[in-house]
Amino acid sequence: EGDHSARSRDHDESRYGEGTNGNDYEDGNEEEDNVQMLPSTDRSDKSQKLATKASTGLPQLETNALEKVILKIRNLLQQGFGVHGAQIINSQMSGGDGELNIMRPGIKVDCAFGVCQIKSFNTITDTLQEDITVYVNRVVNLIHSCVETWEGAATQNQGSTYMFVWRMPDSHDNDSNFSQSITTNEQKTVIVDRALVASLKLIAESRRAMELKDFQKKINSKSKKKKESADVDLGIALHFGWGIEGSIGSDLKIDALYLSPHQKVAETVESLTEDYDVPLLLTDTIYRHLSLKAKNNCRKIDVINFEEIESAVGIYTFDLKAGIPSAPSYHNLGELIKLPELDTVNVSKFKNKGIDYMYTIDQDIAGLQASYSPEFLEKFRSGIIPYLSGDWKKADEIFCELLDDHPEDGPSAFLSNFMSMYDLCAPPEWSGKRDLL
Repeated sequence: EGDHSARSRDHDESRYGEGTNGNDYEDGNEEEDNVQMLPSTDRSDKSQKLATKASTGLPQLETNALEKVILKIRNLLQQGFGVHGAQIINSQMSGGDGELNIMRPGIKVDCAFGVCQIKSFNTITDTLQEDITVYVNRVVNLIHSCVETWEGAATQNQGSTYMFVWRMPDSHDNDSNFSQSITTNEQKTVIVDRALVASLKLIAESRRAMELKDFQKKINSKSKKKKESADVDLGIALHFGWGIEGSIGSDLKIDALYLSPHQKVAETVESLTEDYDVPLLLTDTIYRHLSLKAKNNCRKIDVINFEEIESAVGIYTFDLKAGIPSAPSYHNLGELIKLPELDTVNVSKFKNKGIDYMYTIDQDIAGLQASYSPEFLEKFRSGIIPYLSGDWKKADEIFCELLDDHPEDGPSAFLSNFMSMYDLCAPPEWSGKRDLL
């Protein structure tokens, strides 16, 4: 009897495959057998239902789960590198094998470099302690939102300092923001106008951000006990130049960066915002490419030698007044807020011609522009000319007159103090440009 059972089992395995028996086959194919017994039309409907049942089984669920995991990994990588950084990393993986090769040469591109620094950062950190990360992340959200809104890209940070760029498209790029007929100089104008508008919107957003105001009150209340001032404040600088775009690091860690002496120039110019007591500075490399409407609000305040690029650079400021610009509570960070009297203007008509319309119809930019009279600006220019030519006594006399009427003007105060360090006598080697202090 045992031999008979074994022979029967062997027969089943040879017919239906190892590890199965006739019952298994019959159970697993009962529905299929029933289909064969149905009329042809019913048989077709039944087969379709079976196919649908098989296609929605466990393998499909596993595929969906895998897709979700891949999307999460992609989003995390994009958050880590940024959208633009992810593109740089992707360009280093173009060999076809999916391997990252960081030993490839970088790409030389022209960029508008931006730098933003949180002022009084050490005092703020000492005051907020563990809450400093919350504060910084809220500030960074403002920075990234304004920069991304105006087509820029955040690149890196160094403690309290944050870098971002507006990259000029090269011949291989397919930038939908530029028409085929636009010239290189016109592209530069659009790029630097975006950088300036993003910076102005960032200043406006930071001034009215209630979550930062709450921190400011806490910081100022504690700093008074230490006899210090620690206003929540941002300093911003813009500079245009070339940079080498690429991935820097090792098998342990990689960053997508721009390596350039012009990046260092932008950082140095930002540090000068405290000297001139202004929130925003830009170099002549930015100024010369700005649209006319933007230039009309800029003021040349100095010329400085930069060892990094072995060249002298003119320094400009975009005159801003104090105060908090109003905005609707529902607006998106960094986006256009029309002046009420211009609410019916159709902005889409101007977008293909640049963004200089922002200096006219945006409520933030119009509200931030300092209302210096033409007489004041002309008198300041009449003081800059003798300052650069070396007639410091005449220049100081003009700046002191300006300070009598406008004691808040930081550039006039700084230049007067700088010349006083030399007893109002320009050094013999003076050539209309100064070295950094």
